[in-house]
Amino acid sequence: GMTASHYAPRARVRIIDPASPDLRNLSRVALLAPDDAALARLDQVAARLTVVARAALSERLDPVHAASQLFELLHQLDEALRVDGDAHDTILTTPYPEPGLGAAIADRLRRASAER
Repeated sequence: GMTASHYAPRARVRIIDPASPDLRNLSRVALLAPDDAALARLDQVAARLTVVARAALSERLDPVHAASQLFELLHQLDEALRVDGDAHDTILTTPYPEPGLGAAIADRLRRASAER
């Protein structure tokens, strides 16, 4: 079905604002960012956390490539977290810029982060 959590992996997904990140209750995380530059910023934000996997949806901001990678990367990060995982494991991501196709990617990430 197309419920809000339809796209959700097993790990929780939290969309954070890198400028004022909410890192409460986080320990083991996987990082997913729109592009390499955003991933570098996310690395800094998550410096005190245990990062088990990290991925960028595209090298430079490329919504077409990002859209094609989204499910696969969410799945890969989810699987990485499942090794020695627990209920608090979280995929940490940042908002996807929304012009054009970016809006669809942002929507899928919001669905993935929907409470279950």
